[in-house]
Amino acid sequence: MKFFNTQVRTYIATGGTDDFLKENGHEYDLSYDKFTDDAESDEDSSGFEPAQTESLEDTVLLGIIIKDLIKEVSEINPKYRKIITLLSKNRKKGDILKELRLGKSQGYEDIKAAQKLAYQLYHKD
Repeated sequence: MKFFNTQVRTYIATGGTDDFLKENGHEYDLSYDKFTDDAESDEDSSGFEPAQTESLEDTVLLGIIIKDLIKEVSEINPKYRKIITLLSKNRKKGDILKELRLGKSQGYEDIKAAQKLAYQLYHKD
């Protein structure tokens, strides 16, 4: 760590020049910005996209699918609707038990059954 800190101080003191990188054996290191700029400018390649983000359409479609799934689950068992809704909001199982005031053994069985039902409904086609 001391070596790293020394290099950082030296790099900042020299103004962060390319000569510093060459002198310290890092002439071929590539910054993330340079990497992404090169990837965008290379029209002939169809390779790895390091910072690919989800599109708005994918996010909206996933939200619709989850809402429809929750609706189907609630038609079968209204109690499971609450469980699946909380799971879709990334709540932990322990928090779900507290919020729904369920005992541990019965609560974990209900969560498992709700997940199984949602899985079956999602994969029914």
